[in-house]
Amino acid sequence: MDLFEQLRAETRPAHDAIERLPAARAMIDGTIARDDYTELLARLYWVHEVFEDEVCRHPELASVWPVEATRAAAIANDLKALGAQQSPTPPDAIVAWADRIRTWAETNPAVWGGVGYVLEGSRMGSRMLVAPLSLALSVAVEAGTGLDYHREGCDDPGGRWRRVRTAIATLDRTAADRDALVYGAVATFEMMTAVHADSDYVADACFQVPVLANLDGSI
Repeated sequence: MDLFEQLRAETRPAHDAIERLPAARAMIDGTIARDDYTELLARLYWVHEVFEDEVCRHPELASVWPVEATRAAAIANDLKALGAQQSPTPPDAIVAWADRIRTWAETNPAVWGGVGYVLEGSRMGSRMLVAPLSLALSVAVEAGTGLDYHREGCDDPGGRWRRVRTAIATLDRTAADRDALVYGAVATFEMMTAVHADSDYVADACFQVPVLANLDGSI
């Protein structure tokens, strides 16, 4: 099976689960409260910060990953524009997710490519959120108003994603690489389900990735 067909198929259940969450529906409907949105952004910041740090730590990934495929800085700018504070430490669920991915990466760093598939692929959905969020937050669709994280999805919508796909495809060399890529994507979608849920869920979540749980005895 083609790599990206497999990634889409394996992550579909978790992707659909996120779209059914109240916070996701409120963003799409343009009804999310500002505090709820900035709390979500503050959690998302740590997801991207962890990933971007790990890209720098793994030369194999850093050598192919597009330099413009980063999003943590945009979130930091949005939080500042919306008058919100960034939490000093990531939620427990994000720490648990990062530990699982790092454990796999000890033997196959390609797992981080699966993470990048989710985080950069989400720019596509971001394009659909710009207009409703501008209404919900009462801000203009301009740079620096608090929408940069999603607004950047409208910039170079096809070119960046093609470059990211090319980078991910270069990591798909062996069966072990494929397992790592798919595991990283599924685990990240599972974690993003918690990130988009309420704060208590994020603090208490314990992740399972049943489809891939037996691929590696260390995970």
